[in-house]
Amino acid sequence: MNCCMICGNLVDVSDRYCSQCGSCLSPSTQVTQYRFITILCTDLSGYSLLSERLDHEELKELMGSVLSEITRIITRFGGTVEKYIGDAVVAIYGHSKAREDDLLRAILSARDIHKTVEGLNVLLPGACNIHMGMHTGINTGEVLVDSGTGSHSSHGTLGKPINIASRLCDIASRGEIFIGESLISEAMRYFHLEWMGRKMLKGFRTPIHVYKVMDERKIPLAVHRSGGVTSPLVGREHELSELLSRARRLQSGQGGVLSIIGDAGVGKSRLIEEFKALLDDGVAFITATCHDHASSTPYFPFTKLISSILGISETDNTSKNISQALISYR
Repeated sequence: MNCCMICGNLVDVSDRYCSQCGSCLSPSTQVTQYRFITILCTDLSGYSLLSERLDHEELKELMGSVLSEITRIITRFGGTVEKYIGDAVVAIYGHSKAREDDLLRAILSARDIHKTVEGLNVLLPGACNIHMGMHTGINTGEVLVDSGTGSHSSHGTLGKPINIASRLCDIASRGEIFIGESLISEAMRYFHLEWMGRKMLKGFRTPIHVYKVMDERKIPLAVHRSGGVTSPLVGREHELSELLSRARRLQSGQGGVLSIIGDAGVGKSRLIEEFKALLDDGVAFITATCHDHASSTPYFPFTKLISSILGISETDNTSKNISQALISYR
């Protein structure tokens, strides 16, 4: 079983065209190039026991449901399924179009995959006495992409980062998401990480630092550096004064909206961090970030704001209800 590179639909190896989007599955032209991508390898825990205790038809139906859900999630977050290896799936983010939040997309995909597959345990026969779960490895780096060909000599995507992601998946336990050391500076902006030590991975001569993805941060770190703000802010006295003036008006009961507009890299996030540090202790400061992967999700930042105000976690179904209520209110 393969996957359509355009829409992610599951297709048979003998299919020439995708039944979902109609794309040609065996184009004649070959394109080979280096790309910087994020790789996700996710594997089903307990597959050997499943294959032992379920008959072939039951196992086929169950794995069809599992792989279909995994593919749907990967595609929803903008990833591309590179290959299926038994009960494991390899996905790539940034294959045809690189995005600055490819790592975030991969981690959110992994968390959603883990949660969804846990929910599929209801499909198992009661006498089976097995609990399904996933374990995942994520890595990033430059690889050689061989795409746009139906030739049997095509090797798809090749490179050391893919092997590392696969090995990280191998050493992760049920429910764990392991990432390589090349990802920590970006991943720690959105998630709490736990250092698992330096691990020797099969096939590699030197150990690497391995980190486990823990809970998502309620407020992402806005500044793109692990050490936070380390130098004084210069030349923004007028902007800070304006922000503080608006804050005092808000405390007196006068609401309003203030927009901060500027080119990328001029210091908008840094200005907000400085403003936050100057606020009184009694002022509630709540933020929500717009992400590229959520561009098709209606009222995404407003849902985040309301969830933060009410103390609703990401796993609470109430968050989805808030989004639906906002859409209905519109």
